[in-house]
Amino acid sequence: MAQILAALVNTQALLTNTLSRGPPTTSPIQIHSTSDTSSSIPLFDGTPQQSAHELITQVERIAALAHWTPSLTLVTAASRLTGSAKDWHSAYGSQYDTWEQ
Repeated sequence: MAQILAALVNTQALLTNTLSRGPPTTSPIQIHSTSDTSSSIPLFDGTPQQSAHELITQVERIAALAHWTPSLTLVTAASRLTGSAKDWHSAYGSQYDTWEQ
């Protein structure tokens, strides 16, 4: 019984010591866009032959893999717009600050 109590006291002391140090301090990983990464998003002109849903899926997949911020995701996606899609973004989409909006 004495050994069990001693082990319990030792475990509690180790736990208290660990908790008193606070949470681990790690910085989040941020990977910025490169031309190679952003060029893997296809150009999108908004014609009926192209799927906006597919574009959004690809942008979100690449953004997650590259650890893009919502702002970087929006800027990168907008850079891949052409034609009427780019015109729409210039007129209406530029009011948004992040991809999540």
